[in-house]
Amino acid sequence: MGTEYQTIDRLFDRLDGPAYLENDTLREEEIDELCTTILSILDADPSLDHIFTDPKKFKLWNRLSKTAYKCLKQTASEENARRLSHILGRTIKIADPETNISPADGVLDNLVDRWPWSDSKYAPKHTSLSEKNEAVLREYCNQFGLDAESLFRAWFASHQSINFRLGTKDGGWHPVQTALENCLEMRRLERHRPGAPKMLVNDFGVHCFSRYPKGMLDDQIDQMEDTETPHGVVITSIGDHNGISYAGQSVNSLRSLSDQAKKLGLNIRVIETNGKVDLLKKLLFLDRKYHRSSGQKIKFGIISGHGNEEVLEIGMDRSAVITTEDVLTDEFRTASKRFFETGAYIALNSCLTGKEGKLAQQASASMPNLHFVASPDTVNSVIYTLTPSGEGGAPPRLSVSYQSRFKPRKKSMRSYQGGERK
Repeated sequence: MGTEYQTIDRLFDRLDGPAYLENDTLREEEIDELCTTILSILDADPSLDHIFTDPKKFKLWNRLSKTAYKCLKQTASEENARRLSHILGRTIKIADPETNISPADGVLDNLVDRWPWSDSKYAPKHTSLSEKNEAVLREYCNQFGLDAESLFRAWFASHQSINFRLGTKDGGWHPVQTALENCLEMRRLERHRPGAPKMLVNDFGVHCFSRYPKGMLDDQIDQMEDTETPHGVVITSIGDHNGISYAGQSVNSLRSLSDQAKKLGLNIRVIETNGKVDLLKKLLFLDRKYHRSSGQKIKFGIISGHGNEEVLEIGMDRSAVITTEDVLTDEFRTASKRFFETGAYIALNSCLTGKEGKLAQQASASMPNLHFVASPDTVNSVIYTLTPSGEGGAPPRLSVSYQSRFKPRKKSMRSYQGGERK
């Protein structure tokens, strides 16, 4: 490794010299040399444990990461851009097991220049940098053993209105802001428990990590093998055309729900869905994992997605919905009895599904073993309240205060059971 570090020292001398200060750039051949050298070091010692026991090494790699990102922004070579993205993706994930600090943390924290949200016009000059930033984040996702393409597809679908402002002038999409927020949370989860992001994606379908309050997904991972504690489920559509599920009021409502559930001795399982078949697969996983081993059915449920009187979105495209026709089928009736405790409350966090004679009421008539709670108005924010039923082992009561965007002072809730309003 002596030769490689000598090369690094030489390039840093060049960076610190008057020529660099004057031109603020490395020559393309020097960038190529830097890539080759860093990759040689990484490949020779993938764990890089030694850099954390030596403060000088940590400082060196901190500067290497920043230099690599600076070179990424300026290089005109596609091959060098690819190699630099790979280097940054690898170094960002490396962290001290005791402090959870990575020498490249600063790169990830400051990866994306934030555009002014008030300006809906896309600035073409940012296109190249946006593409390079996306490449770094994709490499970073790959380090977790996850499919970056699937993650980016989900992240784009989960926040389309914001990503529209970051689209390229030729119609391509670069949802780097949403991706960055999710990567930051993915990094935190990985450091809480190695393998946590992969487990959440593969077992629960959770892709959009930053939708949830800190601690909620941590608890889910920690309670993975707890089959005895009663639990509820939060089901969220991956698709979200305006990104409301990332908003502060949505995160705060889930934080409050999580705190209330803990006080009642309940766990919460979060799942994300992309259509009815995917929803069934996730419920079957919960059934095999928790019901068959200990007899624990789901005590309460929340389904979040955009909706109207007769449709509730549960995925990334227009066909990924639950309709009034669906809830009247034998398949839904069978599923409600198999997966949910009799008397469980199901809250629909969606617009208009609580109108008289519409989706929620039709569902309650078809599945009289469940209570359905929904709003007849448009929904801007919700407040969940969990209270004990007063009967030993019975599901808790779940009520929801729905606040409408257009009627801010009106808080509405409709509760249905057996087709009747309660």
